[in-house]
Amino acid sequence: MINKVEKRDILILSSFVFVVMLIYNFGIKQMEFGDDAFFLKQFTHDFQSNYYEFLKFRYNEWTSRLVIEIALTQAVQHVFLWRVLNAIAMSIVAIVPALLFNSDNSRRGLIIGTGMSLLIPASMINNAGWIATTTNYVWVMAAALLSIWPIMNYIRGKSVNWVSLILSLVFLIYATNQEQMVVIMLVSLLILAGILFLSKKNILITLPHIAIVIASFVFILTCKGNAARNVQETKQWLPNFSSYSIFDKLQIGYSSTLKALFFEWSPLMLAFVLLILTAGLVKNGKLVKKMISGIPLLTYLIFTRFNTIIDKTYYIVSGKRYMSLVVLLTGLVFLYVIGIFGASNNPLEFLSVIFLLILGVGSRIMMGFSPTIWVSGSRTYYFTYVLIMMSGVYLISQLPENNQSRTFKVLFGYFLVLALLLIIMYTKIL
Repeated sequence: MINKVEKRDILILSSFVFVVMLIYNFGIKQMEFGDDAFFLKQFTHDFQSNYYEFLKFRYNEWTSRLVIEIALTQAVQHVFLWRVLNAIAMSIVAIVPALLFNSDNSRRGLIIGTGMSLLIPASMINNAGWIATTTNYVWVMAAALLSIWPIMNYIRGKSVNWVSLILSLVFLIYATNQEQMVVIMLVSLLILAGILFLSKKNILITLPHIAIVIASFVFILTCKGNAARNVQETKQWLPNFSSYSIFDKLQIGYSSTLKALFFEWSPLMLAFVLLILTAGLVKNGKLVKKMISGIPLLTYLIFTRFNTIIDKTYYIVSGKRYMSLVVLLTGLVFLYVIGIFGASNNPLEFLSVIFLLILGVGSRIMMGFSPTIWVSGSRTYYFTYVLIMMSGVYLISQLPENNQSRTFKVLFGYFLVLALLLIIMYTKIL
């Protein structure tokens, strides 16, 4: 339970995080690139700001993301407002995961969440233009986190008022208008409903949420524009896509996702494997488990040196089956799982972290079923990165309070490395 002192500290920290995110967003100089200018012209010029005609055209010819595009078309017309709202959304993504876990270490989790969220590359959230990408990914992630807030409170035995419940449904409608997120939320809500059932609590609170997710899923599958776009983009970007089997698509999604996470250099991934080691060292366990928790860090440092060789050996973009790569990646998955086991106090903590990682990695693997898997760029990894961040936050939230001195020393070392990563990262950007 969070006490009054921690509530005060969380409020202060959250305010500080919001100021940091405001500075980040108002510091963005170059805005006119990617899809932002396209949406501004198409909505205001081609359709004369007529929402009915614009949305009807988009639904019939291109996309099911009508809810998101209402926000997008407003944002491209009011950039100042977008900067403020995006700062709020980025703050939610950084802060809310620690609060959802509701541990005695929410302050630590909040700091870790903020630090790791800032390690997500700017290219991942401006890939198609700042406004187009953030409204489709950052805002969607923020809305998804807020949509499960009342359910998490109910699971913990807290009272849930109607206002928060209705707002959570509104946020969920926005979040599940995005294809990757609708799958993430469907799985998450079914798991939460299962937890309530096993806890002998009323699962009715989850039913409106599940109904919205299913309705959104059906809306996406039956949208004329999605079908039309799939035909057009297959012809334009991946002509052989229709000849791929389900296994081929799974293999492409699996290989491209895990290859990027395990072999490509990423400050966030380095921070995550450092965090696994940190959790293992701080927690009260056997020496063997502490040593095991260092396996992901060692694995990451070794295999990121072979990225160029992997690129030359396996041309994943071709769609060819590379079973040796699948076996290699699966072996690395096993090493990471072993390391997380070493950093976990109990089976529940271990399974919770693994579940978050499966959600994140799975959300990117499903891109193997889209002909735009390559042209969509790094933005399709955004949810994966956030869920990796949440896994780290959860590990930190489970740290023991009974050895403050050792905890402080190890975490101080971790925060120092995190600060250096941030400095290096933003020095390169500037």
